[in-house]
Amino acid sequence: MKIYDVSRLPFSISLGWDGENNWRPIAFDCAALLTGHPDAVVTLWLLPKGEAQAFPVALERDGNTVTWTPLNEEMTAEHGQLQIVVQDGTDVGKSKVIDYTVRDSLVGGADHPAETPSWAVQVVEDVTDAAGHYPHIGENGNWFVWDTTAGEWVDTGVAAGGGDISPEDIADAVESYMDEHPFEETDPTVPAWAKAAQKPSYTAAEVGALPDTYTPPVQSVNGKTGAVVLGAEDVGAYSKPSGGIPASDLAAGVIPDISGKQDAPLIGQAYDSTEPDYLTPYEVVTALEAGKDVIVEWHDNDFGTLYFTAWNTAHLGNITSAVSNTAVKYNGTLVLYQLAGNVASAGWYTVPSSVAQISDLPTVPTNVSAFQNDSGYQTAQQVQTAIAGKADKITVTASDNGKFMRVVNGTWAAVEVPSAESNSFGGGST
Repeated sequence: MKIYDVSRLPFSISLGWDGENNWRPIAFDCAALLTGHPDAVVTLWLLPKGEAQAFPVALERDGNTVTWTPLNEEMTAEHGQLQIVVQDGTDVGKSKVIDYTVRDSLVGGADHPAETPSWAVQVVEDVTDAAGHYPHIGENGNWFVWDTTAGEWVDTGVAAGGGDISPEDIADAVESYMDEHPFEETDPTVPAWAKAAQKPSYTAAEVGALPDTYTPPVQSVNGKTGAVVLGAEDVGAYSKPSGGIPASDLAAGVIPDISGKQDAPLIGQAYDSTEPDYLTPYEVVTALEAGKDVIVEWHDNDFGTLYFTAWNTAHLGNITSAVSNTAVKYNGTLVLYQLAGNVASAGWYTVPSSVAQISDLPTVPTNVSAFQNDSGYQTAQQVQTAIAGKADKITVTASDNGKFMRVVNGTWAAVEVPSAESNSFGGGST
């Protein structure tokens, strides 16, 4: 039995399957609401879909915990809302309002069995009465038997021992006595038909039962009705929506009929398959393909309870998956938590990964001077300074226009070039 803390109620809970009656208890720990009001009255209010007025349900209370076991008439709607209210005089406290769901079942609720006929009750009582009163030898040495009508031991007059009395004689004596003292029902409240040697017979209609020829109604499948046996041709006739999943790719092979339920989101959890609100990857993918909203609860030992609301379906070959992501803060670090369900294996998988934040990025320098010159690169200024420091300084004026630079006595000087005339440069002759 699952116990919900009213201070941390989930988005939705599942009551079980359609048709269940007084079968699956649900408990609520109301300690948070009862603080300072231990004697307050606790009620649980139910508002099924389509109803205008909420109504309270029967609860069993043990300290701060109340238990509700839903009855068949409380599980008629596919979903609704519930709320817990505590009242101590004029002081009233309430939990948050949450959704509940009732999951589809192949068959409806079982009818309550009809009351057992009185003749059958009487037979059971007589047999039970006689079973504890075996024949025995009385103080006078005779056999005594139990008279169920008189409710007392009766002397048969048959000696229990000695002489030549055989077991056959004893049996004949007991039979003779029973013939003389037949069992008769004398209760005036028992009708004559109930005292008849043969039990009465009834038609199915008289006792509100279904006839032997009854066939449960089913929806038409490819034009077939009644007791339908699906063949390969029926599954193959399924037409997937654009971008949808072929029936052959799904483990179950048949798409459930969820038409007309688009207003009801699919809500459940994916970490405990023993609970009625557990959702398989197939159920999630099918709901997504039908355009329904899906909310899945997941519990992680490190990150706590997480909720996944934005889903995508992924198709890779014959593998179909449902994938959703959520972000959670853990020890000051932002974590991207992914939940994925594989339809073929019917398993759920998680992948948490850290997300880099702006604060995690290093500061990028904007000035060249901030870099470490570990390769000895020279700046333009350094090169110019070095050239200026090594070059000879030559002083020239406008009067040196047209002259050439020439090394004279080890230094540069501006000199004129003499006319060559018939001689070569430098004064030589030909």
